[in-house]
Amino acid sequence: MRLVLLPFLGLLGVFSSSALAVSDWLAAPQPPYPVISALHKTSGTVTLRLVLQEDGRVKKATIERESGSDRLDAAARMGVLQWRLNPARLRAADLGTGRLVEIEFKKTESDPKMAQAVLLRAGQHGSAWEHGGTIRLPGSARFHHRKPGSVLLQFTIGFDRHPRLMKILVSSGYPPYDQAAIDGIESWKAFPQFVGESFKVPVTFSL
Repeated sequence: MRLVLLPFLGLLGVFSSSALAVSDWLAAPQPPYPVISALHKTSGTVTLRLVLQEDGRVKKATIERESGSDRLDAAARMGVLQWRLNPARLRAADLGTGRLVEIEFKKTESDPKMAQAVLLRAGQHGSAWEHGGTIRLPGSARFHHRKPGSVLLQFTIGFDRHPRLMKILVSSGYPPYDQAAIDGIESWKAFPQFVGESFKVPVTFSL
């Protein structure tokens, strides 16, 4: 059974499941189809295991079977973390081992054209970011560490258009630098069309 939920901003994937009904979920925002994936006509299905809380919110989402695309995997995980099950539909296993859901990203003929239009608009703006934030140099670095450092971060644009699912790919070796980079980038805000898109961003601190 394939269920198409209400659309959100940007390009959209398709939610499919043979085990669940739409009525099980009080909220299940559709994971957006990442712009770059649509441009390159990337398709795939992500299988996730959702561990729920007693109020039906998703406590934890882990990928059981990858789609073959890191971008699609990240977009799917970001999407399902916003879901909320009807508490009356909870099963005992939902609170422990969790339940499996599938997110299918299936390209259509119009998706690449839409992606090109989105990227064109981003080029006109100069970047994907509507608002940039400030990344502050930790005070301890200037007085105690006294060394430069670089952090490489990976993240996915959430439904609130801020970077979410932050991951440190390469640490600076100095935790205050790593945290300052995360705090600063989480204050950035992307244009709506980039919800679900993943980025890798290097941050360098110099004294």
